[in-house]
This record gives sequence, C-alpha cells and structure tokens, in this order.
Amino acid sequence: MLISCVIFAFGCAVHSPKRLSSNESSKLENLSQIKSISVYEVYWYVDDEVSSLWASDLSIESFIPITRLDKKHYERNVFGITYSEEKKDEILDNLNRITQVPDGAKFIWSDKMELNRHTEESAFRLYLVKTNFGEPAISSIEMDSAKMIQGYQGDIQVLVTLSSSGAEKLSTITTRAANSYRHIAFEINGEVIFCPKVMNPLDEGLISIAGFNSESNAQMVIEFIKKNSR
Repeated sequence: MLISCVIFAFGCAVHSPKRLSSNESSKLENLSQIKSISVYEVYWYVDDEVSSLWASDLSIESFIPITRLDKKHYERNVFGITYSEEKKDEILDNLNRITQVPDGAKFIWSDKMELNRHTEESAFRLYLVKTNFGEPAISSIEMDSAKMIQGYQGDIQVLVTLSSSGAEKLSTITTRAANSYRHIAFEINGEVIFCPKVMNPLDEGLISIAGFNSESNAQMVIEFIKKNSR
C-alpha cells in the first residue's frame, strides 16, 4: 500500500484514533484514483429515527447487525459488521431492499477492516449517514485550498481550508455533534475512511489530512482539491 490515510479535524477537536498499521491501511493504492472526498453527519443505532430498521429481518449472509453483537464493545455509530470484503456490496443491496431508513440516509461501509480493541477482532463496519437530498454535508468542491504541512509527530499532512460555505457547514454539523459527542464520517470514493467522535465545535474551517507515507501522495490530494474547488 502506498498510503495509510487518516482524516481528522484540525485543532484536536475530535477524538483521534491510533495511527494505522500497515495491515490496516486504506485500500486506495494510488491517490490519483480519488473521485470524491466528502463529510457526513452520522446516525446512531439508538436514534428514534432508525428504530424501524431493527424490526426488519436482518438475516443476511455474512452480515452481523449490531443487535446480535455485544453493544458495549461498539460505539453507537456502528450498525453492523462483516468479515467478508467480497460480500459488502451484496449486503448493501439486501439492506436497501428490506429496510426502511430515514429519507436521505444511506449505508456506507468502512474502507478497511477496523480492529475492535475489546474483542481483538477486525471487521468492516457499517455506518448510516445523513444526506441532504443525496448530497453530503461537505463535498470536495467546498475544500477551497490545500497545502502540505508537518504534523506534531513529524508526519506529512495536508491542511485543507474550506470555503466560507464549507466552513459554516463544518461549524454547524460539529456544533450539533459536539452537544452529545456524536460522530462525523469522512468518505473517499463511497467508503468511510474515518468516523471520529466530535468533542468540540470546529469553527476555523480547517481539516487536516494525515497519515501519508510520501510527499507525492500528499501532493495528489492537494491537486485533487485544487481541481475540484469552486
């Protein structure tokens, strides 16, 4: 793998996970493959809006819904897991066919198997994100500019400045999320690469993309953002 990509909000206002090891890195082998970078608000499986979901028969091959897992070992943003990458699309098709979710909501898988520190097992995690008529809370066209910086641990990072509309949206969704320590999801090419818990509102309109193992990969992200900004 060429990258180990983690995205987190600049300013230490979200709960940041451990750095990814090589076998947990993003499956994107080349950042020139990027077609979209988006930010979403995230449902919790305990939200009233999704209560009807658990009335459905979720007996889907290779899928384990959160109702059949030990909930104390998972955060509330996880709706289920699978151990099979090959079955991810099939599971989504079945879920979309048999379940009712709030208008505009959609299921998204994590792009990699994530380690559960309680069970010491790795699995793909399923999230349910909110959209605005199919659109994310923040899209790549609202990422106004980007530059390469050095992180606190000497790592390579890309600091992204959002447009005024993007900054306003980021402040709105993180203020809402921070009220109860909810999550936001960062997505690349239709899969969640990071789903952090928001601890404080983010009012500066900055997002730092970290975890690159080369300046060339960081530069690819910068070029993508430049190309897709308004």
